[in-house]
Amino acid sequence: MSRPQTFKQIVLNERPVGDFEPNTFRTEVLPFTLKPGQDEVLVRCTWLSLDPAMRGYVRDARSYLPPVKIGEGVKDVAQVKEGDIMVVSGAAGSVGAIACQLGKRAGAKVYGIAGSPDKCDWLVKELCIDGAFNYKSETFREDFKKIGYVDVFFDNVGGDILDMVLTRLAQNARIALCGAISQYNATKPRGLQNYLSLIAQRAKIQGFIVFDYAARYPEAVRELSAGLVDGSIKRKFHIIEGGIEQAPKSLPLLFNGGNTGKLVVNVSDERKANL
Repeated sequence: MSRPQTFKQIVLNERPVGDFEPNTFRTEVLPFTLKPGQDEVLVRCTWLSLDPAMRGYVRDARSYLPPVKIGEGVKDVAQVKEGDIMVVSGAAGSVGAIACQLGKRAGAKVYGIAGSPDKCDWLVKELCIDGAFNYKSETFREDFKKIGYVDVFFDNVGGDILDMVLTRLAQNARIALCGAISQYNATKPRGLQNYLSLIAQRAKIQGFIVFDYAARYPEAVRELSAGLVDGSIKRKFHIIEGGIEQAPKSLPLLFNGGNTGKLVVNVSDERKANL
């Protein structure tokens, strides 16, 4: 494999106050001078994952670095069990879709919240969850009440959706805070109004991050791999073509509902290693 003469890198140009702006990042083209030393290898990046957590990376504040691990949130934090009514927000995203399917595998009755009829259809027809709600629908709140009270809420969006679900909690409900996509770009994130229901219903709300479960990575890999092989876990990729310079332009899709499934950028063509 011949080495390129130059390479591109995406650099943080200025910290965004709210949404990502055209001048948030800049692309630089630099001479390619990397040369692996003893016991080192040179790796070509072919795919780049885009995740909501990246909004926290560019904020000058305390945050977590990697995206959260899904299985532990469903099992340890939410403690999903057979017969539970489980709701997942951001259900058509990469994390939400897996959370829905893990909930079904645990025997729960699973409902998803998404932002379009197409996404809701995909959740029900392809992932085989029990129902899906379009939060943009005029009848969303009334429709949501029909499922009864919620035992488990796996939340990816925060904001108004979280506040609404707080009013629909069953006794001893569990809320796993995986993300807050609706608030990441807010200059002043919205506070909760209905948190007193946590007291009345003896419910708990807990955040979690990937580092907490490093010892269980192999277990998660085995379970997810087995599900992919036997078809009980399905996945969907939203692929952006055009190279790494498309990454900054594509990040807003994560926050405006523009993606379905895992958002990735095709950085370069796959080539065989030069061994």
